[in-house]
Amino acid sequence: MLRTVSGLALIGICIGAFWLQGHPPVAGNGYPPCLLNVVTGLHCPGCGGTRAVYLALRGDAAGAISQNVLVVTLLPLCGWYLLSIARFAVCGVWNGPLISYRLSAALAILMLTFGVLRNLPFAPFDRLAPTPLAANAQHVSDENGDVAGHVGHLRAR
Repeated sequence: MLRTVSGLALIGICIGAFWLQGHPPVAGNGYPPCLLNVVTGLHCPGCGGTRAVYLALRGDAAGAISQNVLVVTLLPLCGWYLLSIARFAVCGVWNGPLISYRLSAALAILMLTFGVLRNLPFAPFDRLAPTPLAANAQHVSDENGDVAGHVGHLRAR
């Protein structure tokens, strides 16, 4: 049962990554805004994460880092987990990373620290804030004449 759930989770993640590649995270593409950002104007540790993953999937490492350096830094760990889930789904053997309570606490402290630092309004910490979602859109017509959102120069500030 657990192997089936792992296989379905992996398939869902692959479908999500494939969908994300074809749907840039710009205004009007159905991506929900960060509730913390909407209510307080502050950036949570995950703000810009979808844009960072999108840019990483497109091969734009510098753009991904400029959106959310924490998410990009943790992508290899996520990749290791995905490969471990795939192996578990196929072979029934778990060889993935085991996260201890100390590592979990360290990751939580890292996320909180990153969340605080990226909201400081002075250099160099102001560079940790993601580019606003509305600033990413360049609306252009596609071959059918429909207006579609495309990611523009995400690193522009």
